[in-house]
Amino acid sequence: MADREKTLKLLDRLRLIVPLAVLAICLVALIINVALSPDMLIEIRQRLHLDATDKSHGAAADIARHNGIYYLADNSKNHQGDIYQPKGNHLPAVVMVHGGGWSKDNRHNMDSEALWFAQHGYVVFNIEVPLVGAGGGFPRDICATKAALGYLYNHAAEYKIDRDKLFLLGLSSGAHVVLMAAYTADADIFKPTSDGAGKTAANPVKVTAVAAIAPPTDLGSMERRITGDYLKAGGFDESEANYAKASPITYVKTAIPTVFMHGNADKSVPYDQSVKLVAALAEQKIPYNLVTIYGADHFIMGESKAQGLQKIADFFARFMTTDNKSNK
Repeated sequence: MADREKTLKLLDRLRLIVPLAVLAICLVALIINVALSPDMLIEIRQRLHLDATDKSHGAAADIARHNGIYYLADNSKNHQGDIYQPKGNHLPAVVMVHGGGWSKDNRHNMDSEALWFAQHGYVVFNIEVPLVGAGGGFPRDICATKAALGYLYNHAAEYKIDRDKLFLLGLSSGAHVVLMAAYTADADIFKPTSDGAGKTAANPVKVTAVAAIAPPTDLGSMERRITGDYLKAGGFDESEANYAKASPITYVKTAIPTVFMHGNADKSVPYDQSVKLVAALAEQKIPYNLVTIYGADHFIMGESKAQGLQKIADFFARFMTTDNKSNK
């Protein structure tokens, strides 16, 4: 406990003098030799203003957290996640998918976003999906995301979820995955596998709206070294038809309300990837909002991130009416 308090006090000081917050986290951990748990990392990110938590909507202590929930019957580490459970009944729920170029990183990169939405009244399922090199690739991560939605659907009573208020949110490659899952609810090629109870929902689970942070939307127009590996890992060659098949922009006619957050100086996933899909959605008259973070690169932090998450929540709220019956 003494080490914990010492760490957090030192971080409060570092926040004033170290512009590279992530470097500060690593430095403090090395100096004090503290093993940082996911919960500790969340608190560190809050202290350094890396996340966007607004505690006026509920303290972290008020959120019940169920870690390591398997949403598929194989009990694989690739098919598990953490559920954040706020107080209340008939709650909206959001499934979150992390980024990492389809091949790396894990769900804990989304811990601060998960906590933010839980503190704003959402049940959050922050999940792992199969990665390239570990059983993943197109379209296995999309099918897994649909299975996680099915898990929440089948356990709605347990987690006090309103089935007609289901949402998806993803970052970078995870944004690509959630867009594909949202836009292809009825597509045979992307059917979900069974959930952790060995069941699937009676019908494809549809979401009310989807949020995409820095999403790849047209894979054929991106760096093919990465996107090609993603296709090949799933057993698809690098034909133009397969790049199209794996791109959200291909499915715009079955798209749903979509909110984007993207830095216009993004060097990893060009800002134009969001702009292209926005134009396609506008042509189809599908509701959208593009939250542009001016001057931001791929990773959005601090107040810009806080404001962006609030705009995502505001967009979701537009579609949480009693008339919305997406799973009826």
